[in-house]
Amino acid sequence: MWNLHELTRDRDLAAFVMISSSTGLMHGAGRVARAAASAHLDALAAHRRSLGLPARSFVFGPWETAPEQEGVVPLTAEEGLDLFDAAFGVPDTVLVLIGLDRAVLRARPDGLPAPLRVLIRVPSQAGPRNDGGRALRRRLEELTEPERARVLLDLVRTHAATVLGSSSIAAVEPDRPFQELGFDSLAAVRLRRLLNTATGLRLPATFVFDHPAARAAAAFLAAELQPASADAVQPVLAEIEQLGASLSGFGPGERAVIAARLEAVLRDWRDADTSPRAAGEPGDDFATASDEELFQALDSELGAS
Repeated sequence: MWNLHELTRDRDLAAFVMISSSTGLMHGAGRVARAAASAHLDALAAHRRSLGLPARSFVFGPWETAPEQEGVVPLTAEEGLDLFDAAFGVPDTVLVLIGLDRAVLRARPDGLPAPLRVLIRVPSQAGPRNDGGRALRRRLEELTEPERARVLLDLVRTHAATVLGSSSIAAVEPDRPFQELGFDSLAAVRLRRLLNTATGLRLPATFVFDHPAARAAAAFLAAELQPASADAVQPVLAEIEQLGASLSGFGPGERAVIAARLEAVLRDWRDADTSPRAAGEPGDDFATASDEELFQALDSELGAS
């Protein structure tokens, strides 16, 4: 297209129209080459306009023969041709001609693509968008190992389908490599971010490449989310997590007071844990200790050998 631009830049053209794809603006995961080519055409149109030359880029969304994409309504041939004719009546250099399902897009778990945020209003949420994976962990604790594996596999496939713009997990075969499904580096980053949110984990940056298919990724999650055996520590840890979640709304002054109290509690707890008397070690009563025991205790306190 650049060659055509060079060859015609000195001609008195009535129009210079390019047909681009919406993958250059959104849902381009797994379609890197097409997205780059489309972005190039849009930029070329802007460049020609800056030179005072005629240029239009009509950015079409998927037509009815294209694979299904989440939140996008495919255009019929008749609708596409009607939009093409109507676009000539609008003076903008770049026009996006696409059908959108606003309700589906508002519900996307990873948020709206940036170009759509000025078009679709997403209702504000009363609370945080996620619970750090706590609900998922509680659910997994109630399941058998095969059930946990199935739930986590469905989780990975669901989010992978979202990244690929599909509304069905059938598009993500459990043992088919992500790369064959159309994943690129951007798609891998998006999937990792979605799974981090869903599980509360901090997955490594190379997660998708180290576990290159849905089943392998789910197996890794299963190992990381393995329910701990019941013991006295777990309820305490749960209370600490709840306490941490409740501390986010305080101002600087209140935070300082709370921090001081928490540090005092932690200091007392550590002192009790390391105290010879609390530990039940011999020689903790200096009133009845021998001279040798007193000197040993003093040497230990001062770090002498």
